[in-house]
Amino acid sequence: MRFLVQAARRLAISVSAFLMLLIVPCVLRAQVDTGSIVGQVTDLTGATVPGATVTIAEENTGIRNMVQAGNDGSFTFSPVKLGVYTVTAEKPGFKKSVQSHVTVSIQSRLELGFKLEVGSVAESVQVESTVALLETQTSSVQQLVDARAINALPLNGRNPAFLAQLSPGVTFAQNDGRNLQASGSFTANGAKRTQNNYLLDGMDNNAAIGDLVNQAQYVVMPPPDALREFTVQTSNYSAEFGHSAGAVLNVSTKSGSNRFHGNLWEYVRNDLFDAKDYFVLANQQKPKFRLNQFGGTLGGPVIIPHLYNGHDKTFFFVDYQGSRIVQGKTYTRTVPTAAEAASNFTNLQDLITLQTGSRTDALGRSFPTGTVFDPATTRAIPASGIDPVTGLAGTAGGYVRDPFYNGSVAGKSVYTDAASIAQMNQIPASRMYPGAVNLLKLYPAPTSGGLINNYTSSPNNVTNINSFDARIDQQIGQKDSVFFRYSFMYNDQVTPGPFPGIADGGASRPGNGYTESQNGALGWTHILTSHLVNEARVGYSRVFDKRLQPQANTLGIPEQYGIPGIPQIAQNGGLPLFEFGGANGLSNLGAAGTLPSDKASNVLQVTENVSFDRSHHQIRTGFEFQNVAFPMATPTASRGDFVHSGIYTSVVNNTDGSTDRAQFLLNPIASTVPGGVNYLGGANTLTATNFPPAFYPIRNYYAAYGQDSWRVTPTLTLNLGLRYEFLGIPAERDGRVGNFVAAATGDTPDGLSRYYFPQRRLSELGTTFTSFLAANNILLTPTADSAIGLAQKTNFAPRIGFAFQPAQKVSVRGGYGLFYQANENHGLSISPYINFPFQVTTSFTGGSAVAGIVNPATGQADGSIGPISQGFDNISLSPSSVVPGSLAFNGEPRFPKTGYTQAYSLQVQYQVAPNTIVFAGYIGGNSRHIQTSLPTNTTNLIRPATTTLRTISFFPNFATGGTYLSRNGASNYNSLQFGAERRFSNGLAFTANMTYSKCMSNVRDLLDNGVGNVRAPYVQGMGLGADNTLCDIDVRRIVHTSGTYELPFGKGRRFLTSGAAAWVAGGWSTNWILTVQDGQPFSVACTTTTAAGLGCFALKVPGQDLYAGPHNVTQFLNPAAFANPPAATANSATIANLGGPGGQVSGPPFRRLDFSVFRRFNAFRESYFEFRGEVFNVTNTANFAQPGSLNFTTPSTFARISATRDNPNDPRQIQLSGKYYF
Repeated sequence: MRFLVQAARRLAISVSAFLMLLIVPCVLRAQVDTGSIVGQVTDLTGATVPGATVTIAEENTGIRNMVQAGNDGSFTFSPVKLGVYTVTAEKPGFKKSVQSHVTVSIQSRLELGFKLEVGSVAESVQVESTVALLETQTSSVQQLVDARAINALPLNGRNPAFLAQLSPGVTFAQNDGRNLQASGSFTANGAKRTQNNYLLDGMDNNAAIGDLVNQAQYVVMPPPDALREFTVQTSNYSAEFGHSAGAVLNVSTKSGSNRFHGNLWEYVRNDLFDAKDYFVLANQQKPKFRLNQFGGTLGGPVIIPHLYNGHDKTFFFVDYQGSRIVQGKTYTRTVPTAAEAASNFTNLQDLITLQTGSRTDALGRSFPTGTVFDPATTRAIPASGIDPVTGLAGTAGGYVRDPFYNGSVAGKSVYTDAASIAQMNQIPASRMYPGAVNLLKLYPAPTSGGLINNYTSSPNNVTNINSFDARIDQQIGQKDSVFFRYSFMYNDQVTPGPFPGIADGGASRPGNGYTESQNGALGWTHILTSHLVNEARVGYSRVFDKRLQPQANTLGIPEQYGIPGIPQIAQNGGLPLFEFGGANGLSNLGAAGTLPSDKASNVLQVTENVSFDRSHHQIRTGFEFQNVAFPMATPTASRGDFVHSGIYTSVVNNTDGSTDRAQFLLNPIASTVPGGVNYLGGANTLTATNFPPAFYPIRNYYAAYGQDSWRVTPTLTLNLGLRYEFLGIPAERDGRVGNFVAAATGDTPDGLSRYYFPQRRLSELGTTFTSFLAANNILLTPTADSAIGLAQKTNFAPRIGFAFQPAQKVSVRGGYGLFYQANENHGLSISPYINFPFQVTTSFTGGSAVAGIVNPATGQADGSIGPISQGFDNISLSPSSVVPGSLAFNGEPRFPKTGYTQAYSLQVQYQVAPNTIVFAGYIGGNSRHIQTSLPTNTTNLIRPATTTLRTISFFPNFATGGTYLSRNGASNYNSLQFGAERRFSNGLAFTANMTYSKCMSNVRDLLDNGVGNVRAPYVQGMGLGADNTLCDIDVRRIVHTSGTYELPFGKGRRFLTSGAAAWVAGGWSTNWILTVQDGQPFSVACTTTTAAGLGCFALKVPGQDLYAGPHNVTQFLNPAAFANPPAATANSATIANLGGPGGQVSGPPFRRLDFSVFRRFNAFRESYFEFRGEVFNVTNTANFAQPGSLNFTTPSTFARISATRDNPNDPRQIQLSGKYYF
């Protein structure tokens, strides 16, 4: 009911707007979802026929247009609406020549030739169109997917966006935490997925919502039955397109015709027919799966009996689709072992017995992996080099701590023998905080043995979607046409975490909530003369997304577990988030951060476009404007994020993540050894924020362009274009923005660190905060505006290309273009909007493995901040009382350079048959000034790991960390692409292509970083360049093939054309999609901390095969192939201590075959029924995600894989459906 009411209201508002726009003069949008028809009229001798009349008539609507051929017999129709046309050329003294079934697709430039015979114009020569697949008029690298392929190819979830992934140079992006892969997210030719440009009926269809919480990069995507076609342009496209440097996905919806037509459908799935996910245990039931997708379309002329007859002028098309899905998603997580839980967590010996490997400390003592150390025994080795506790010799100044061991540690250096192990990891109950014990009891019992990945569950995700599209096309006389389309989608989701109840453990995305999306477009085309056409469009899109954590409105839960001070207000219920020791540690416990979440995007577009033809030039010029707003209300960590990595319960500077549970349980106490570190323990990182107001960023976009397709000779066409773009930097509507730019970034004009802040809100900073700024040599810089930065105004982008036809069956095409990149989409938590005082973001981090969290109010690491028992009690989240020393900051350049990509291509096509071509080519690109994430307050010094980071940071009076979005990133992409394509003919159509490529970059994705952070961005000799490695999205080899084959049996076919055999064997067709590709890169980090506050990636051991050994889900990589560099010391600290670049290895390959079988049953006239059976992942090949647990010093658990890449849709699934066409 809620959906119906909302939909009715939205449609009423949109129709009202449409009617008003019809009567108000307006300057509107460029039409980029059209094609053109060019050609020449000659006689049979080849002489030109000037002044011939050429007419095009759309076969479904009867709408016509006419031009006169020029003095050289040439003619041009541009722009031409998508459709199927009959083209006629005539002149007195010649027979009329007619070419029928000429199909105009998105951005196509069709070339037709007419050879007139001498005779009467009353006579006609009929020719069936055979427009070649060869691209002889454009240099754009693109792939067309027509309505037949959209409707026939097996699409899991019926989302046409997945078809873009079948184009050359295209692959799905890296795994992400926002469920983007489920909506067909892709990357093209080395560009980030957020640089793709989605268009629907020529209008902007990009989701500008922060963090893409709507789980898609587009606003709406109509069902396949509502689409006419789409084109994926991946390189060197026209100057008409801008706003991004990736691919352009240009989708066109169907419109009505002079005949009523439509269809109805129902798709069903049931887990009864499916295979199990690879990681579902043998003794567990198959995850539940129930799917029903149903809907229909209807199109035709608008007819009101006795009042209006819309034949040849007014047409409508509508569609509706509903989806009801219940699907179990399989999680493999790590929980405490049964023995640990049975002992009330006092016996942690499983950490040792269930792992292999050993560790050595600064005294040369050897311990088995999994040994729990007592933080209260942490101490420095004195200058004499003799440890007073054990009497052992070590390196003076080094730090050590003793294990929980039921015996004397004096003189003992070996703990790896069975007798010693039996006396280890026994934790006195008196040392543990009862609240922490009760929290660990929330974990469910393990479902399998082992220390990691010992719990498997498949809770049911519930999704309900309703969507519809409505379109009206109106022909007004011979020179004007108007269309209006409105699309709406409502998606309601319940996505449980892996653990039941308040234990949760789920991610913040997709979470529980709903998304409401709308997109509207209005277009007007006016033919001024036969050679001058004006186009105008206006569009508006909106996405609203609401997400809540489980128990969002159940208050009082933290107090039940002894966690004081957590704000208990509406929508902030549930547990804090507890993070542990990574892949070797426990899985997250509690409710995810960045929830609750209220986000939206509103995009208004206005564009004007003019097309005119002059001699051999087809010129288009236009202007575009967008107003983009993306309001957000999302606290970063309003319940707190407590991280217990095991850093305080491991060998110093050699963190063992499996000991995280011990760090979580232990209450910090005064040191128990002489000269020891007091109150070491609790969380080593704690983030806490208040509930901020809603932020309302707005940016404007302006563009103007000119594009000339110049037919220099009949065999050579030049595509010359220039585009200007102003990509505005977001400004916060109410001035809630503070931008922090450190001098170390090199992005301040005078080498001074600055805090840019709107003049109108200066009074809110307070004297305490401004004093802290001054004490840290940070210059408070008032601004007259409320923008993060001032956008570059010199963005001119040339586009140059050619298409040369040296022979009738050969086309050579190439080009170069400059493409500016839009601002990267990212979350609110790394944005300058949340800087003080608009959101109080407190960040507390222990200075090192031997230094706990310092309370900025006292300047002491006294255990008052970090332990669970303290909660938020000693943390102020009020702007008026917060201690500035706990604040972290985000920033971006105040004067940023606009990111851009230089793309270049060269391709050769050869027509091997009238409907088949093969192609081969080179596609490359260089990108500069790409946004990448760096820390705001860190160090540019290499110091020993035990150095307290804050003491060597840029701003020691503020918290370390924060995020700075630099514009200094760069990447490079090179590829060879080749393949074949056959247009549907004699029952067969297919595409097949292969890409061999390499992408290198120093950029880290702002949404999902799969390669790891930059190690030392401000250290001399390092910087971004030292971490230039394989891109997150690099895939060396990609093979795609897809197609349709109608079996040659039955009436009208080649075999079995009559009788019972024709009925049984006729009407069958098959369709397929095959994807085979290499894995994507990831990094193996160092297992020891080698320098304070800096990153480190493992070195590759010469002579060792990275993938030797089992090379399967239990151990994907060879642990012997990696080594740690030496750690920095007081006497030796160089960049060699930071290892090498990341991206040393690539993950598992991807192999998937989807296949379908159709059977058609003719009904009456042109109507028919169609039964479909579709099988996704026919071979049930498990496509694995990247391995986790990357501690190569623990071989038994190293590089273990615990999930499939496209979970929950990885195992073989069968879908049955019925469709009725009329």
